[in-house]
Amino acid sequence: MNETVEVMESVTIPDKVDLTKVSVSKQLAFRDQKIRDHYKGDTLTELINSDDLSVEDLMRALLSEILREADNLAGNRVIADENGNIESSTVISAKRVEIVEKALKAIMSKKEFEAQNSIDVESPSMKIVFRYFLEKCQESFDKAGMSADISDTFFRCFNDVSTLWKKELKKRIAEIKT
Repeated sequence: MNETVEVMESVTIPDKVDLTKVSVSKQLAFRDQKIRDHYKGDTLTELINSDDLSVEDLMRALLSEILREADNLAGNRVIADENGNIESSTVISAKRVEIVEKALKAIMSKKEFEAQNSIDVESPSMKIVFRYFLEKCQESFDKAGMSADISDTFFRCFNDVSTLWKKELKKRIAEIKT
């Protein structure tokens, strides 16, 4: 099998290459092509440098890459276990723990980033704000001398029209971001 792979624009090298017998520039070109093949397109470096990529998309891509490596290590560990290579299995397991910890930190960073750039309508703070608003509505009715019937009618109607308030609020917040 003597297939050739076009690397960059001007270098063509065989699919299987003894890298010890080619120039450094051809080795780098071969490596770059293998990276492109792995990603099926743009490399992570190119994605990071792209102006079209949002921070959220970048975080998702990087997190996906970390988790892909964790999956690869899990497969390697299973093979090492099956081959009875306890030492390799242990080393792989330790590396996988490091990667999973990094993924967890990345997820937490993503949540912090989202929290700084948005309102978490599910948060306890949001519940306090909403409850405070309703208490102030009740105080306003009392101060205006409104009867209990009017107040009850208002809160029943308010409840009816705001049953999907979290969903509607999330939609409006998303519209602001775009």
